[in-house]
Amino acid sequence: MICIKLDWLDKIFLIFLAISFAFNIYLATSYPLQPDEGTHLLLAEFYKDLISNFDKHHFNFEKIYDFSISYLILYPKLQVFSYPPVYHLSTGLLYFLSFSAFVGRFVTILYFLGTAVLIYKTSELLFNRKNIGIIAAILFSLTPFTFSYASYTALTDYASYFWSFLAIFLFLKGIKNNNSIYLASSGVSSALTFLSRYQSLVIVFTLMIYYLLSKDNLKIKLKGVILIFVPFLILVLPYVLVFLKLEGLSISKIIVSAYSGGGGLPKVFSFAYFFYYFYAYLIQNDHYLFFLIWCLCSYIFLAVLTAQNIRYTNVLVMSLVFPASYYLSKLKIYQLVPLLVAWLLLPISVYIVNLPLYDESELMRVIFEHTTANVAVLSDTPIHSSIYTYYLSLYDTNRTTSLYRPCLFDSFPDNVTQFFNEFKIGKIVATNSETNLNIINMIKSYIVLEKQFSIDSVPVYVYKYNLPENVSGRNCNFICLTNDFICSNVSLNSMIS
Repeated sequence: MICIKLDWLDKIFLIFLAISFAFNIYLATSYPLQPDEGTHLLLAEFYKDLISNFDKHHFNFEKIYDFSISYLILYPKLQVFSYPPVYHLSTGLLYFLSFSAFVGRFVTILYFLGTAVLIYKTSELLFNRKNIGIIAAILFSLTPFTFSYASYTALTDYASYFWSFLAIFLFLKGIKNNNSIYLASSGVSSALTFLSRYQSLVIVFTLMIYYLLSKDNLKIKLKGVILIFVPFLILVLPYVLVFLKLEGLSISKIIVSAYSGGGGLPKVFSFAYFFYYFYAYLIQNDHYLFFLIWCLCSYIFLAVLTAQNIRYTNVLVMSLVFPASYYLSKLKIYQLVPLLVAWLLLPISVYIVNLPLYDESELMRVIFEHTTANVAVLSDTPIHSSIYTYYLSLYDTNRTTSLYRPCLFDSFPDNVTQFFNEFKIGKIVATNSETNLNIINMIKSYIVLEKQFSIDSVPVYVYKYNLPENVSGRNCNFICLTNDFICSNVSLNSMIS
């Protein structure tokens, strides 16, 4: 029988995990889906369908491409090229047990718990003091973005945090024990980090640069870098080749130009503070060089490559959490507790109290249950079109119904009825916005109001559009990112039936 001995600090950490788990389960079951969640839940369903049909239909590369395009035509928020696959594969595998939004959120909560454990164990490895690990786990878990948003939503962030901290833990373990298996495993984890979120590429560079600078013997340097980089390359290269083959790079460029902040240094951190912080730290701890390299790589990455977005600043926060916790551990308990409580109250007061509370399930049931005609969503408020797309995939088990997003209707054609007939649109979701009302007025003699809802105090109308009989329709959809139509001669239903 295995007997695990826990001291009082371990017990405090387990209590923290239990409270965090319960609170995140409450958030996951109480709050409606956020815009990006619809996209990630849909991607998970795509991978689940791809896996379940892979052997059955002897998929080759060409068939996988046709399958992906046909899927995209039905569900135009399927951004396979925009997001790497690890989180979606994790969720997609659990979809075989149960297909629901909660499954996607539950996967995030598991990654959250695993990340906290890795931070705790890494701090113990670095400082041989468990109290620093508790502070570090709490500090990172309670950063405004992670605590109030990323820790319970169906997003890729916590998957990347988990694999990042696992790579760091295995690497430091390998350095400490001079163990090649740990170093190679850190390369594997770095690959899974990158395949969870592209921004996490900074981790593998941190590990290799530190190993090059921390060793004197050139042969040892090269051996260590090879042990880290080769497993990383073996896992990442096939994905990158497929990514390039399917022209994912061109779509990613569109996304970067649309959402990036245009470079420049991150506004939330000043270089003077950064330099002072680590100058003070390097004279007190043996690990200063590793933290310095990790923070520098993160800082350069933020400054040059990404958008000015709070989500991306966590790349830098990850490298700061250990040295920050080291300093906080020097405070008296009566000084530390108020700081952590204030740190906790910040996201609660700013974000959680403002989260919307509504149930969209009845609206989605009315729209998609027993629907065979295609659906047009004319507005991204109050519910984002990605959430409609996810719910369509939930109800559309035969994979025959397409959803048309609001971006299509920004420059609407004059002959509206011909357009609706051509694309076999039989249901319309609209609000009282000017654009929506203009379109509704153009087709008012062809539509019937089925039901009206109030979602977050915004009226939402569901109309039935009376399609003529024997309309053939086109197997096409409009893709917002490329601002163009995409068509296929192969239906998804014919590929999986």
